[in-house]
Amino acid sequence: MVIKESDGGKSKDKIEKLKLQAESFCQRLGKYRMPFAWAPISLASFFNVSTLEREVADAESVVGRSSVGERRTLSQSRRLSERALSLEENGVGSNFKTTSMTINSFFKQEGDRLSDEDLFKFLADYKRSSSLQRRVKSIPGLLRLEISLAPEIINCCLTPELLPVKPFSENRTRPHKEILEFPIREVYVPHTVYRNLLYVYPQRLNFTNKLTSARNITIKIQFMCGEDPSNAMPVIFGKSSGPEFLQEVYTAVTYHNKSPDFYEEVKIKLPAKLTVNHHLLFTFYHISCQQKQGASIESLLGYSWLPILLNERLQTGSYCLPVALEKLPPNYSMHSAEVTSKLAVSCFLSSRDLGPPSQIHFPVPSTGLRIGCSAYVGEQSSVSIQCFLGTHGSDRMGKTTNHEKTFI
Repeated sequence: MVIKESDGGKSKDKIEKLKLQAESFCQRLGKYRMPFAWAPISLASFFNVSTLEREVADAESVVGRSSVGERRTLSQSRRLSERALSLEENGVGSNFKTTSMTINSFFKQEGDRLSDEDLFKFLADYKRSSSLQRRVKSIPGLLRLEISLAPEIINCCLTPELLPVKPFSENRTRPHKEILEFPIREVYVPHTVYRNLLYVYPQRLNFTNKLTSARNITIKIQFMCGEDPSNAMPVIFGKSSGPEFLQEVYTAVTYHNKSPDFYEEVKIKLPAKLTVNHHLLFTFYHISCQQKQGASIESLLGYSWLPILLNERLQTGSYCLPVALEKLPPNYSMHSAEVTSKLAVSCFLSSRDLGPPSQIHFPVPSTGLRIGCSAYVGEQSSVSIQCFLGTHGSDRMGKTTNHEKTFI
């Protein structure tokens, strides 16, 4: 709702009443968020798209299109890595131009249209239909963006782990932040820094088949080193305006939706030493918007969890986790949620692992984990190591070569 303040007494009274209501809601529900608005930005404003497509096609022709499960030769992988570096230094950025953009109109975020597929469909329909353009109401606002090439030396820069990079000026209040890249294809490069990050992406939840009044659903995410509530570790990166590390975070609440979509990114600093007790704990709540005498804001709906290690390797891949509607049993974290839960609703999860000696990309379907790691090997990383050893050369009698012994 947008109200323009005028000299009329009714308008002023209405604005004052809304301010008081907003203060009351913020005091009671301030730590919860709702999707509000969004705006599309065309990448064609920043890149020469035709040149970019031609350079990507050149890169693919160097590597060749391999089928699923097919092994690349070591020389092909090296050429891919070299080509990726050359594109970064001399290719894609060569046609990049510094661009400033001001956005002053936003689309209201619909609660049942939060997925990428829904947004893409809306944009296609909006571009094609003039009647839809007239019918859709926009929200006024102001967002200024400027995108430019990074200089050779960036002063006051923080790594994805929020570590300062020299030269770092203590006087600067707003440092630059590096974003960890997840390449589309494997790029075989050595790990030159210690990295142990986990990225969690809850994406979808389904409570439609349950006899429950849950409609305003949020997920509390914690990284646990044990099963006691006090074992929640302060390793979750906070927002820029809050503490550096948190013990828990909440997803946004979609109002009156039993099967919400999410687009959160939860970034976690993994401990250097992981054990079988470490796991992700997801707690599901219904949030009461209306204040009731003696009633709690949060109503517990259920739990789900994901052990971090499986056979001494980081869990990676895509997950569809059941949600336990009853109290968690003892030693629940030692088993998968599918085995322990008696039944509940489905929560979808996926993960990514960046483990030595290469960076691995995993699909992210419905709820997600990615991991940037130079300390542990995930399942997919193990496959890549075996592929590397197979192409590096072992004789046909099954003996290990000197190169393999050195690598191991």
